[in-house]
Amino acid sequence: HIDPKLVLVQARPKRAHQGWRYLEGADAPLDLGGDVTGLDVMPPALMAKLAELALI
Repeated sequence: HIDPKLVLVQARPKRAHQGWRYLEGADAPLDLGGDVTGLDVMPPALMAKLAELALI
């Protein structure tokens, strides 16, 4: 069963890939939700800009 809820993940550079479902657990990006950083409640445009500036 696949959960339809979207989960934000930590961005990281990686060459093109067919999908995260093929990654081993250790290679998958970290989920952003449920941590103390508050990144999961940040507007996506702000998160993108901060990632572009290598601040997150």
